[in-house]
This record gives sequence, structure tokens and C-alpha cells, in this order.
Amino acid sequence: MSLAPINPSDEQDVLFALAACLGADPEIFYVEKGGSSAEAKSICRGCRVDEQCLDYALENNELHGIWGGHSQPELRILRRERRRATPTPIDGDARLPKAEKTILNVLAQFPNGRARRQLALLSGYSSTSGGFNNALSKLRTAGLINKSGEPIKATTEGFATINHTRQAG
Repeated sequence: MSLAPINPSDEQDVLFALAACLGADPEIFYVEKGGSSAEAKSICRGCRVDEQCLDYALENNELHGIWGGHSQPELRILRRERRRATPTPIDGDARLPKAEKTILNVLAQFPNGRARRQLALLSGYSSTSGGFNNALSKLRTAGLINKSGEPIKATTEGFATINHTRQAG
């Protein structure tokens, strides 16, 4: 088996190339219900990129396996804590979560707005997914998109936020 070359400009490639689990049996990290995750967690404890691995799993909503030394029940708790700790975006806030930023970026391309299903598809989400619906709810609460109805449009504050985010990034 040959591995693809590492792209040093790709943060994810570098992360996985430095991981202590590189070369370990993947089965160790996907424990059956009632099995022991001790071996996987032991490998993670000696890893230089365990925190980045954990961030990757939380940001990408990894649903299976041991990530950054944490089991799925532990990851669910961390996700819940992160959601509670995520500040509501305000005008000019460059710390928008990924889903909200993606939705605003799509809406910035369509000043007349988009129907819910179109917006979900263009944003890479299912219109029925919890992540998409939660992001819309947060954007509405923050006043960054219209409060109700279709088409869904970015407000003046929403456009200002995405423009500020682009300048900051």
C-alpha cells in the first residue's frame, strides 16, 4: 500500500503525518460497544498533535472512533460544552462558527436571498440537518439574516459581518 505524498501547506496533512497513531491498527480506535479504549487512549497520550486531532473531530462532527484521546461519549459532552460556550455572533465578529460563516458566505453571493433548500445545498448541508437548522437559528437570533420566511436573506448586519470576517481572515 502506498501513501499519498504529504502536502506541507495542507494543515490536515501535516496533522495526520505527525500523529502518534500513524501506522497503528485503525481497529484500536474504533472500539465496539463495551470494549476497551485504553490502548487507543494510551497512544493518544503520547501524541504531539492530540489537541489538534480533538479540534478536528469536534469541528468535523466525527461520530465514530477515539479522537485526541476521547471516546464518543466524551466527545458528545465536549461538543455540547463548546456549543454552549460559542458566543452569539455580533456585527463584525470574525469568530463565527463554520456553519454560520458558510451560510453567510453563500448569502453574500445572492443579495436577493435563496430558498431554504437551495441555501442548504449551496452551503453543503441537508435542509433537515440539525447543524443547518441550528446555524440558521443562531444567525436569526443575532440579526444577521431575516427573521422568517423565504427567501432567506442576509441583513445589512449580516453583510457587514461577512465583509469584516473576510478582511480579518
